[in-house]
Amino acid sequence: MDEHHEHRGSIVAEETTVKDTIIVEDGEIIEEVIDVEEWILAKRTIHRRAKRFLIKVDKHKHVFETSHATGREILDKAGKMPVEKYILRQVHKDGGLSKIELDQSVDFVLHGIEKFKTMLKTAQDG
Repeated sequence: MDEHHEHRGSIVAEETTVKDTIIVEDGEIIEEVIDVEEWILAKRTIHRRAKRFLIKVDKHKHVFETSHATGREILDKAGKMPVEKYILRQVHKDGGLSKIELDQSVDFVLHGIEKFKTMLKTAQDG
């Protein structure tokens, strides 16, 4: 919020910077962007109604506009093209991995999703 002060007959606006935007809906605090990895590590509840979700794929974080995406969408957002040449694995907070198929939908709000790893398919992976 800008505050205005009188200064020799003119109005001077003080700039304020908002680092984290918080929205209150029906008494519930909903944040604009949720960094899923950080929230899971902090044991915070991830709100499905957040505006965007920051998801880590390999070493880079990508913004998703919905609380879910398919394996194809995750690989595409990470720039892994053509997506058919890559394997996507979900890393769980207990360190476990599970393979995500191209048309499989992943819900970012479910607990246990921490990040994703990709790798090129080999001849054996088909």
